[in-house]
Parts: sequence; structure tokens; C-alpha cells
Amino acid sequence: MWPLIRKDLKQSARPLAVFLLIAALLPIGALVVSRKFTAEGYLGMLFSLIVMGGPLLFGFWFIGEEKTKGTIRLLKILPISESTIVGSKVLMSLVLTSFMLQAALNVLPQLAAGLGGVGVALEPAWGIWMNTAAIACVGICSLVFIAIEQKLAMQVAYFSMFGLGGLTVLAAKGLEQSNGGYAELMRTALASPMWAVLGMCIALSLLLVVVRFGSNWLKQQDWSELIEP
Repeated sequence: MWPLIRKDLKQSARPLAVFLLIAALLPIGALVVSRKFTAEGYLGMLFSLIVMGGPLLFGFWFIGEEKTKGTIRLLKILPISESTIVGSKVLMSLVLTSFMLQAALNVLPQLAAGLGGVGVALEPAWGIWMNTAAIACVGICSLVFIAIEQKLAMQVAYFSMFGLGGLTVLAAKGLEQSNGGYAELMRTALASPMWAVLGMCIALSLLLVVVRFGSNWLKQQDWSELIEP
């Protein structure tokens, strides 16, 4: 698995470095320039930039580009199982997305505050929910780019992430406007670390299902047909 990870990182080193730089500078710049930046606004920016944008780009670079260039054909002659191929790419996406998200949640606000920026106080439970959403996005994007040709996969993955973000915003607005007992229960659950950890465990389980499904799907394909013209 590690040789596959090193190969993919080397192939995508330049665009990956640019994206990591943007993911670090943009949040810091927003906190330093804007004096009215709230914790909710900061989380919303991280959701769009890292939670949704990261898995989408990683799926494109690590899976879609390899299918387009035809290098995925070379893996057929190696003694590597389909689960190892899928697992290595999903693991890379997950680790990179988690690394950027942890830095944006815990390190970048402190750096911005040291530069005179706005300080944001983030609830621990919301950090866990952000990680849970990132895991779900990694699974969706990885599955889409494995199962669908690249041009269509980019659109499907993008609109899936857009729909997920839209549902999140609508749910937040609904809870904000509602004064019923159900809304209060939902607010308590979202603010509870215990429920957040449970949600992450469910997301990790779904990620394992995605890896299993992707592996079985690859086993049933004619590898020569995976190369796009």
C-alpha cells in the first residue's frame, strides 16, 4: 500500500502543494482581514474549502487522473489486490483532508490571532461533526470517481457535495427558527461530544462499506475498459 501512496503523492505533488497552501492562507487571511468573522462563518468556509473541496480534488487527482492517463492499467500486472488499490487512495484522501481540517480548526485561528486577527471559539463537538462530514465526503467522492468516468464523476461528486452542504444549511436554519422540543433536542445532540463521536463511528463504518463496494466493483471490471479515450 505504501508504494502506491508514494506514487500517487509524487504524481500529484505540484497541485497538491498549491491546494495545501491555499487551504492554509485563505482561512488566516479571512480571520485577519475581516473584523466581524464569527465561528459559524469560519466553519462554513472550512466546510466549503476543505470538507467538500478537499475530497473532490483528491478523488480527481488520485483516481480520475490515473484512469484518464491509463496508469491504472499498470496496476493489473502487479500482485496487488483491488482492496489495496481502493484502500490506498481512500486512505490518502482521508489523511490529507483530516490533516488540513485539524490544522484549520486548531492551529490557524491561533496564528491569525497572533497576527491581529479575529479569535474564534469553536465548540469541540462541532469539530467532531466537521470531521464526520469530511469522512462522508471522502467516501462519496472516492466511490464516484471509481465507479464513473471522470467527466461525469466530477459533476456527480460536485453536485453531491453541493447537495450535502445545502441540506446542512437548511437544517441549521430550520433549527434556528424552530422553538419546539424536537429542535431543542437536536441542538443538544449536535452540541454533545458523545453524539458527535457516535456520528463519526457511523461515518467510518460507511467508509469501510465504500472501500468494500469499490473493491468488488473493480474486480468485476475489464481493466482495459477503464482507460478513457
